[in-house]
Amino acid sequence: MRKFVLAVVLVLMSSGAQAATPIVVEGQLIGASGVDVGGKLYDVSFGDGSCISLFNGCDEDSDFPFPSLADGLLAAQALADQVFNSDSILGSFDSEPGLTRGCLHSPEFDYCTILIPHAPAQGVDPDPPAGFISVTGYRNLPAGGVLTEPGVLSIAAVTLDSTFSTKAVFSPQAATLIVVEGQLIGASGVDVGGKLYDVSFGDGSCVFLFNGCDEDSDFPFPSLADGLLAAQALADQVFNSDSILGSFDSDPGLTRGCHGLLVSDYCIIYIPHALAQGGAPAPPPGFISVTGFRNFNPMGAFPNGVDGIHNGPWEGGMNINTSSFDTFTSTKAVFSLHVVHEPVPTLPPLGLVLLSALMMGLASRRLARENRQAG
Repeated sequence: MRKFVLAVVLVLMSSGAQAATPIVVEGQLIGASGVDVGGKLYDVSFGDGSCISLFNGCDEDSDFPFPSLADGLLAAQALADQVFNSDSILGSFDSEPGLTRGCLHSPEFDYCTILIPHAPAQGVDPDPPAGFISVTGYRNLPAGGVLTEPGVLSIAAVTLDSTFSTKAVFSPQAATLIVVEGQLIGASGVDVGGKLYDVSFGDGSCVFLFNGCDEDSDFPFPSLADGLLAAQALADQVFNSDSILGSFDSDPGLTRGCHGLLVSDYCIIYIPHALAQGGAPAPPPGFISVTGFRNFNPMGAFPNGVDGIHNGPWEGGMNINTSSFDTFTSTKAVFSLHVVHEPVPTLPPLGLVLLSALMMGLASRRLARENRQAG
């Protein structure tokens, strides 16, 4: 009996694991982070809109993360297994389809289809006519969902049926954004040359931010080449597009350390690297070599400005004791090695804990009664 009770407790303690993180705003499921599709992690956003508006014009295969029906079905299955597999403490998104953004929340409607467009000329027999897109999806039902049959969708229409369906926009997850009260303060899991880093954004002197700023070992990147790799990683993995968490690419002022009043035209994310390398000429005493990434606002004073990596003459000219060249238009990126911690066992719901405690108590009483009868 004691072995049986222990097995029950272990099963209860190991239950409830979730592969993706739901993103919930005011009780509505607007997306999820870390959805595993075929071994690759994606973020997904739910919502209505035409294929043209949601998928970069909806006119090329490259506009879609999934190039075929088979890949679209994998994505649909991932939603079924990792997002709509059960209700959670964040909301009853599995049993109440109307709580997902883009779906109608009403007692009269008891299902919603999450549509996943994929490459225009694949997956449907015959191929979709001009002006239409191939789609698959997942239909969420209170009693359990099902994958949908392949179909077609007008690329200009908001949806096949806006009452009963929404769209899933998948984007590859390269780094996890860290957002506090709408401000981007950093990112986790940024891949720089095959090595993962966490990065924090903010103002402060080099002396303050980089352990005195007086030895090459104070910096994770020892050369201009390494600094440029880090800047490119920010461009590709953090500021590559706006996300469901915020418009951090198109609005530079939403990044900590950058000017956040009214319209921010641009912001430079500085990346200091080793003391005597990368500058032309090498920086004088009291200065540090830097590179960085300039993030432009397309609606700002420089509409033709293009986001890009900076490796200009100022690489040899940041005073190590000042907070920044210009605190309104720049911030600093402090990189540190990304440490992966062992996962903490997921605790079961309180009811399961009480049930296991009750079973252990009953087993103990029975064992004690058997001992008294044996005596």
